[in-house]
Amino acid sequence: MAQVEDLRADFEQRRHTPLLKKPLVSSGVVLTKGELVRWDTATPHASSLLIGHGSIKLYYPADKLLEVYPVGEGFKDLAGAPLPRLSVLKARFDITPLASEDLGASNEVATLLAVQLTPKSKELREHIASVRVLIDESRPAATKVVMTDPDGEVTEIVFSNVRLNTGVRDDEIDPKMPEGVRVSRPLGESKVETGGGKSAPDTAGARPTVHDENY
Repeated sequence: MAQVEDLRADFEQRRHTPLLKKPLVSSGVVLTKGELVRWDTATPHASSLLIGHGSIKLYYPADKLLEVYPVGEGFKDLAGAPLPRLSVLKARFDITPLASEDLGASNEVATLLAVQLTPKSKELREHIASVRVLIDESRPAATKVVMTDPDGEVTEIVFSNVRLNTGVRDDEIDPKMPEGVRVSRPLGESKVETGGGKSAPDTAGARPTVHDENY
């Protein structure tokens, strides 16, 4: 099989929380290329999440707001991306084989591989209890990812219409922000910048609206 240069797929995420009877459902499109993963959520509210090059960027079009958070390298492999790198996962998780039917698939499909990832470090266990992944080795790419946090909240992501090597452009996965978008760094600088790089008045005490979606 040719080397995978990029991927695009549709996704549906269901977040199950102990406090709600029905899951929170969102859907959209995910793109991957090199070190970058972009999640474009279409419903219930439009937003984008870009992971890579040591940061997470959350873009809320309705608010004209971009939030930037620093993260360690390899974070994209821990965030449910459909192209997990086993070398990174093995360094951070103990890997246990599962039956495909444990993730709702048929054991009769020879190309499906199911595994459970358990964090090795205490630090990582504070954020995630386990990750179960169903991989279609014929692509190869994940078709389903189920993440459980220490509080029992479960996030299930199902990928469909998976396409490899379609020629994802750099300006498609990491497009230039529109004029007038504010750039906020909640964990860093105490000021908010405009998309054009000019400084705006200090808004350190303000907290933008949180959209309960893919993040």
